[in-house]
Amino acid sequence: MADRDDDSGFSFTLPPMHLPPVTFPDRVRLIVPVFERPKEPDKSARLRVRFRTLVAFLLLFDVIDALLVLQGSPAPWFRAVVGTVLMTIVAGPVGSVYLWEGFAAFAGIGWLAAVPSATLLLFARLLR
Repeated sequence: MADRDDDSGFSFTLPPMHLPPVTFPDRVRLIVPVFERPKEPDKSARLRVRFRTLVAFLLLFDVIDALLVLQGSPAPWFRAVVGTVLMTIVAGPVGSVYLWEGFAAFAGIGWLAAVPSATLLLFARLLR
């Protein structure tokens, strides 16, 4: 009877299994597609349109940022971090200066963040 008490639960067993050996090739070759370069792209027109679009986007970003500052946005650090990341992508290392807006909010003079920092940093990047 003692043996029956031990076997009262559910049990599941698998038959012995053998997996085939797994080996990797000695050398893995990757094929990278090679595209032909255009003969003479019109850089001036393309660059001008992209620059205008970028300036318009940054001006819109600054206007929205200024409106949030003047309305007393509850998350000044969030705006500062998002702006810093965006400006670091757009303007490179110079964009990290955008973090000053977070420090201004921390110091109690957050209304200074109404300055169009993103657009000014873009132009600072271009003049550098």
